[in-house]
Parts: sequence; C-alpha cells; structure tokens
Amino acid sequence: MVESESLAAPRLAAGPTWIDMHRRRLDSLFRSFSAPSVPGVPSVRARRLPVFLSVALLLMSQRILAQNVGYSDPWTSYRSRLSAPQPTSGVSSVPVGHVFSSTECCSPEESACATACPPCRGPCDETGRRLAVSVEPGFAFRSAPRPQRLFSSAGTGTGVVDASQFAFGVASAVDLGFVIYDPEQRTDLEFRTSLVDLWSDATAQALTGGVVQVAGSPPLATSGPRNAVTAYASQFGSWEVNARHHSRQMPGLTWLTGFRAFRLDERLSGRLTDPAGVLPDEVVQSSVRNRLYGFQLGGDYTVFHNCHWCLRVNGRIGLYGNQGSHSGQLLSLATPAVAFPATGDDSSLAFHCETGVEARWRFQQFSSLVLGYQVTVLDGLGLASEQPAATNFLSQSGYHSNGTMVLHSLTAGVELFY
Repeated sequence: MVESESLAAPRLAAGPTWIDMHRRRLDSLFRSFSAPSVPGVPSVRARRLPVFLSVALLLMSQRILAQNVGYSDPWTSYRSRLSAPQPTSGVSSVPVGHVFSSTECCSPEESACATACPPCRGPCDETGRRLAVSVEPGFAFRSAPRPQRLFSSAGTGTGVVDASQFAFGVASAVDLGFVIYDPEQRTDLEFRTSLVDLWSDATAQALTGGVVQVAGSPPLATSGPRNAVTAYASQFGSWEVNARHHSRQMPGLTWLTGFRAFRLDERLSGRLTDPAGVLPDEVVQSSVRNRLYGFQLGGDYTVFHNCHWCLRVNGRIGLYGNQGSHSGQLLSLATPAVAFPATGDDSSLAFHCETGVEARWRFQQFSSLVLGYQVTVLDGLGLASEQPAATNFLSQSGYHSNGTMVLHSLTAGVELFY
C-alpha cells in the first residue's frame, strides 16, 4: 500500500484530484447534518442521505483505485494469475492515460509497463474471461486390432486372414470446445465433443487348402480353395460436460471432473469365393455397437508460459458402463441361400485413460492458435474383429466385450475468447 501511494504522489501534485473534490463535498454534507429540522418538513438528513451514501461509495472506490495499481474487476479478483508479477519500485515517466499496445505491455521488467498498464497475459492465463470457443481439426490414428484369426487354410494349405493385418491408418478428426467461466466460484463449465471420420481397410488373401476354417465358437469349415476378401470399418466419437476448478494453492493447475460418453461403431465383412467359380460364396458379417456412459476425473497443468505462448499437459481417467450389442450372420449364397444369424448384447464396465500435451500461441487479443497431441486408451469394448471367434452360429448367440482400442490424435486449431 505504501509503495502504491508513493507512485500516485506526482499525480496529486499537479492539482486537485477527484478525491479532494469528493472530500470537500463530504465535509459540507457532514456540516449540513447538524442543521435543526423544522416540524412537518423532511429533515436535511433524510433528504440528503441517499446523496451521502452515493458519495461515500464513490469515495471508497476512488480510494481503492488509488491504492491498488493493478485493479481488477470481479471477473478477475477470484481467479489465479499466471502472468509475471509487476515491479513496484520506481516511478514511470509515461504520461497518465497513455494506451499501450500488446507489444508494449509484454515486458513486465519495464517500469513503464508495470505502472501504466496491467501485465500481459499468456494464452493459458484465463484471468478475466467470460466465454471461450475452440475449433481444432486434425487427424486420428488407431492402432491395429489384436491378433485374431478370421479365415485360415487347414491341412497343407497356405493362407491366413488375421485381424492384425488391418491397417486403419489416419482418419480426419475434429475437437470442438465451449467454456463458460464462473469468476465467483472459480469453477468453470466446459462442453467438449470429439468426432473421428470413418477408419476402413480391406485385405485380399488366397487360401489354398482343400478345407478352409471360418472363425466361430466352435470353428466352422467349408470347402476350398478360396479367395478371401475382408473389409473392416470403424467410427468413433465422444462428448463430455465438465466442471473445471482452479487450484488456489498451485496457480496453473486446474482440476476437472464430469460426465462423458463414448460411441464406437464397427463393421466387419468377409467373403469367400471359389477361384474356379463352382462353389457358392460364403459370407461372414459382424456389426457391433458400443455406448459408454460414465464419469471422469483429471486435470490440466501449465508447465511453461510467457506473454505469447504456453505449454500445458493434461490427463484423464474414467470408469464407464458399456451398453454393447452385436449382430452377425453366416451366409451361404447357394441356391437357395442359407443364413445363420447371431446376436448378443451385454452391459459391462469399461475403463478410459488419456494424456496429452498442447502448445498455445496468442496472436491476437482475443484469439490463440492451439496445437495438441493426445493418446486415448479404452478397455472393455466390443470389437467387430473379435466377434466371429466368440459367436456360435448354430445357437445364434455370442458377444465378446473385452477389446481394447488405442487412439492417437494430432490437432491444430484456434481458440476465441473474451
């Protein structure tokens, strides 16, 4: 407080300030309070009380402004600041009322910046924000499925179709975020969704054996040789609603908890054809649907920041209930066609874990560029590649829900805030 008053001293020497005028006005109001009242006429005290209260409140606010150089409104007074502290020694030679640009105010070491304008805030400093919207398009890579035989040649024949042969590669993705900041409670409300386009791959394999085995429980057999053409497609998405709480003890740390839902839909189709064109085609189809609903817990931590860019790491873990279902069939395209449908469903627990890092660069006053990398692991899923081996086509039932998916995503986008 002493240093702030010393900084304001040169400005008071230039002439009477608003504070002096309000003090004189307040003294006159106090003197009028002692005037005698006339019966039947409202007293001076009653008539001037609202004016007195207004002037008193204004005087208090001016006093607070005079004693606090870094004044902050209610939106910023309850939030943590990541900006560098302002030096309080020395008197600035910058004229009062000078408006600094963003580049002039990004050197906290300069006394002019420290005394004439508030400190610059990096893109990870959310002080004073009301709303934020982010759009981050990118790419998502999914790891190959676990080894699981789908078709194979029996005896001395060669050729195997395995689920691990599928290479999904990279699919386009987008992350959308919306944050409503609550300065009074230091707890923000976050909405976020992630969508991934279709992963797909296909393989072709010659099965030269006289007998070809088809995955099933128990396995099935058909006449060979055969040419196997198998296609696999997968689509993924999630949405979440979180409460984000800023830590008072560790500036830069934000705790997060909330509700999250995942969606994973997959389809596998394999077709066995006779190279000679004599035997009828055999088709195996499998479709799975996963719907995960549960709660997650995690946090974000800013490991580095300055006025222009910052680096932040994050982590999430969650427990979910998976409402999964499977629909498949074994179809022989003979004349007439013969179909063996099979269905299954289950409600099981699923586990989710993810971690990532993101860099932010503030290029405008209300916008930042965001570059992020995220790794997501989901366990307890029903995968299409694992359903044929768990399906009894004779009893027309079967479902397997212990699959694991690993997802890598790289996004680059923009965040707008005010």
